[in-house]
Amino acid sequence: MKGYVRFFTFILIISVVMTQFGIVCRAADSEAENSAAAQDIVVKSAELTDYDKYLTDNNGELYNGEPITTDLESFTADRGKELVVSSYANVDKALILDSSVGTVEWEFTIPATAFYEISLDYIAVSGSESRIETSILLNGSIPYDSAEIVSLPRLWKNAKEIAEDSDGNDIAPAQIQVEELQTVSLSDLNGLYLQPLRFYLQEGSNKIALRVLSGKFALSRINLKSIADSVSYKEYYDSLKNEKIYDGEDIIIQGQDASFKSSKELRPISDKSDPANTPSSAFNTKINCIGGNNWDS
Repeated sequence: MKGYVRFFTFILIISVVMTQFGIVCRAADSEAENSAAAQDIVVKSAELTDYDKYLTDNNGELYNGEPITTDLESFTADRGKELVVSSYANVDKALILDSSVGTVEWEFTIPATAFYEISLDYIAVSGSESRIETSILLNGSIPYDSAEIVSLPRLWKNAKEIAEDSDGNDIAPAQIQVEELQTVSLSDLNGLYLQPLRFYLQEGSNKIALRVLSGKFALSRINLKSIADSVSYKEYYDSLKNEKIYDGEDIIIQGQDASFKSSKELRPISDKSDPANTPSSAFNTKINCIGGNNWDS
């Protein structure tokens, strides 16, 4: 009897050891795959043209014509998932895009060889707080490094009006997502450039594609827009110097009453460090600012 017990105990120990060994091997394989994938991304990023060099190499005219918009329904996709243009929220025609749909491409007829700005009309789909990020491709490839990851902001607002508790202290409202149509010009993810990104397109047929990396949004329109030359303050002032100067009462807009914001972290807060903040109280907590240190991110 003892021999049988020892035998089955030995078999059980061998089974546990082999199972653990298999887990370790699978983990090692997974880590190797992730490492290889990360290496591929790094290599790919290293091969992309620097945005400043891209601007210098092309050195073209700035487009100054009427906006060019896409026919949303005339697209091609590189994956089998069926995409259908349908209504969403307050938009009649929208295309729901996320990372599962691969690359979706549209063809444009470009009237002149020049630099263009690209903006998207879209609704950020709620249900997730993940960042909406996409790559921009021109004629099958990413044109420069800053176009590899472009972030599209979500919309947030206060869930309700600022209220007081029984002791007279203000209660900061929760932040909720808003599914509203917004138009956003594509910009550098890291904020290194103040102006929207520029894309150089040749006259004739061109293809523009989106490859969603994370998040989910309902695309309504892709716009190719003109680029306005910067105007100095003197030029701006001279063009309006004969206009009437406002002489009425001060118009005060409280920061904590923002209608919309691009981050849930920009919530109403209380700041007692400056007596100029309003409303204020020596005894109670009053919400009188927005964001605070969260503006850093």
